[in-house]
Amino acid sequence: MKRIYSFKIIILCLCIMIICLLTALHFFINYNTNGFMIFIAYFFLAFAISMLLKIFGLPDYIELTKDKIKVFNNPLFATNKFYDKKANLILWNNEINLKEVEKIELVKLTKKEKKKYIGFNHLFSRYIRIYIKNSNPNKHIYISIYTKKQIMNLLKFLNKQCN
Repeated sequence: MKRIYSFKIIILCLCIMIICLLTALHFFINYNTNGFMIFIAYFFLAFAISMLLKIFGLPDYIELTKDKIKVFNNPLFATNKFYDKKANLILWNNEINLKEVEKIELVKLTKKEKKKYIGFNHLFSRYIRIYIKNSNPNKHIYISIYTKKQIMNLLKFLNKQCN
């Protein structure tokens, strides 16, 4: 079993965490008598802790095994009144049996396609489309949050296992 962690998300969360910690430290040192500024400092401190929880508690990664791929994306903002439909789409795209894969391609999805196949909009639109044998809807893996090297390793693994 091999895991590919989203390096871009980890770096982004670390940068946000450092900025929040420095801002909180600035407010604690310079405005320690002002109650409102101390409240804002605690807010930044709590936000920095939430970034740590995102990195270590809810990481985005792809788990590769010999016959299966599991995608662990945490769509925190994918909730609204149509969540049941979205939850089904998320679960449909999260697990891929490699014995059923027919063909793989890199694609950029439009907003309509994201709504139809993914269920919610990601910030970027680069995906791997996986054609499944004897199945009409294709599966999609969101790969914009991974580096080019990680994407190439994933594609190499998929091509090796499927052929």
